[in-house]
Amino acid sequence: MEKKLRRRKEVRYRHYFFAWFNRLVVANIIRLKYRFKGEVIHKNKKTPQLVLCNHESELDPFLVYYVYKAPLYIVANEQIVTNPKYGFLLKMFMNPLPIKKGTLDINVIRRMKDVIKEGGSIALFPEGNSSYDSQLSFNLHNPGKLAKLLGIELVIYNLKGGYFNNPRWSQYRKKGLTRGKIRLKLSPQQIEVIPLDELEQLIKENLTVDPYENNLGPYKGKMLAVGLERLIFFCPKCHHHHVLATEDNKIFCNNCDFEGMYDEYGYVQIAEQKYKLHELARPMIDEYEKYVLNHLDETFYEDVEVKISWGLKRRKIYYGCVFSLNSEGITIIGKKFDFKIPFEDLRGYGCQQKRKLVFYCYSLPTIIIRLKSNASIYQYFITLRIFEELKKKGVNNYVYLTHRNLGF
Repeated sequence: MEKKLRRRKEVRYRHYFFAWFNRLVVANIIRLKYRFKGEVIHKNKKTPQLVLCNHESELDPFLVYYVYKAPLYIVANEQIVTNPKYGFLLKMFMNPLPIKKGTLDINVIRRMKDVIKEGGSIALFPEGNSSYDSQLSFNLHNPGKLAKLLGIELVIYNLKGGYFNNPRWSQYRKKGLTRGKIRLKLSPQQIEVIPLDELEQLIKENLTVDPYENNLGPYKGKMLAVGLERLIFFCPKCHHHHVLATEDNKIFCNNCDFEGMYDEYGYVQIAEQKYKLHELARPMIDEYEKYVLNHLDETFYEDVEVKISWGLKRRKIYYGCVFSLNSEGITIIGKKFDFKIPFEDLRGYGCQQKRKLVFYCYSLPTIIIRLKSNASIYQYFITLRIFEELKKKGVNNYVYLTHRNLGF
């Protein structure tokens, strides 16, 4: 007689204990550091919820854990969940649902449904990455479709202030206020009757948080601008890359006389005018795209560390490697390997934390590169998108991506 395969349980009793312990200790410490106050999300025992939240900083999941009085199963980057050092503990106590960055993973949908069947709630950050320029940018393009597919209560939660506390581009954390509130709740019955396109728009509108509106600042700290060249990587004045640098509160160009001062409220002052970060970064991306298209023979180089991952148990780090990118693809050279990755072999790619790019290939293991502290993963993500679209459509049929369609 054949044995029946036992389905792996997603929701465990130990998760309830950890949810309590996390709120009491881990998330509470992070809350104090971020000076966080947030509206509590209440959950009925037999009513699973889908919590969608904007993504301002790396520690956002812990702030959401803090305001949720039950276990919460977060969709998280696969590389965090499978980390050999702490991945086991995460799976043991929190059971996050792993997803490959930049890819559409059907398995995570199946696991979401299993969590819901067992009465658990799911949290998801539709942006996929914490914001780089403070503005909302979807990576998950159909959150409304997901809400209809899961058929459970939807809660949209807004975090505010985390971006200026710990900008993704910054090398140093600032100190200021962070707040959280429930923006919208929809029952399964309401979700069912709202047309899909209206639901998508409703979710996007309620996830959008502009940290400059009712600014909670000041956000104080030393060397406020250090790292800003990771975001503003292309000089707005002379239109060159790899020429910007930062020092204390100042960003400046080594190729021309461009100079700006970053203040405690998140503005950059150039000459007599103040700019929000996205008011500099998004026009810069448009100009950078024109630059790349006019210099298609250029190869971009960086000295990097490389981590090669064969799943959960095997990872190896190589130092002193060279990463290069051009219109033909990616090359990564180390002492023991020489990877050439054409765009056709890329299954997906994405940004991880502040300095890492992760590549999923059809013919190679997962590759993670770590750039030097002043280099910009933002620049290389954008360059990859431009070259990838060129490969698909050709120069004559190329349609400008611009910042609106980059999905970072």
